[in-house]
Amino acid sequence: SDFLSRPVEEGLLFPDDSFGIADVLKNNGDFTIERKLPSVRISKTFVVTNQHVHAVLKALWIVENNNNTTTATNETNNNNNNWYEQQVAELEQLQQLNAHLPHVSAFSFWKKGETIHKPISRDLGFANNVSVRPVYFVRPLHYTTLLDRLASRPWLTESEKLWILFQLLHALQSLHDNHTTHGNLSTSNVALTSTNFVILTDLLFYKPITLSDNDPSQYHSYFPSSCYLAPERFS
Repeated sequence: SDFLSRPVEEGLLFPDDSFGIADVLKNNGDFTIERKLPSVRISKTFVVTNQHVHAVLKALWIVENNNNTTTATNETNNNNNNWYEQQVAELEQLQQLNAHLPHVSAFSFWKKGETIHKPISRDLGFANNVSVRPVYFVRPLHYTTLLDRLASRPWLTESEKLWILFQLLHALQSLHDNHTTHGNLSTSNVALTSTNFVILTDLLFYKPITLSDNDPSQYHSYFPSSCYLAPERFS
């Protein structure tokens, strides 16, 4: 999947949270923010409740109307529209994986919020005004993560570690059989139930597959400072 992976200045992802996604959520009425989870510059993650049900919500901004950019052309706008439709199709495909892959929890549903029109700094490549819309991806809140479980007592036994490893390999094979890759696998993205059932979360559906090796801005926009990436992803 190459979802929303164009460089920030060329794609439909807005490069930061200057519009205040948390404030928008508070006024939304559908979700109540319980706490904020570790996030990156381009997206924010929260534990939310809806009718007393806890869930994880990842939010980001998509540029909906960038006709005021100094470099915008009709051809560019048409390409963006076609590309956006393609990404919606990919999102629907990812959502279908949840139905038949028990070890995968990409997101239960996604929705777009209301469009916001605001003046924005020319330094971000926009002239005068830009129209953006928040997009929310919601998935269940799981019992714990492999990162937290490895640091918790009682320590995992050797047989438990092998069971988790077996499930992890099976989950990845299931994704690959469906022509999908995770793209950002880490211990924080491996959720566990109370019985150590493995669930892969936060599939990389909007982060770039390759990064420039001489421009760190894209890395810092999409990934946390402690993230580990394969060297072949830098070009």
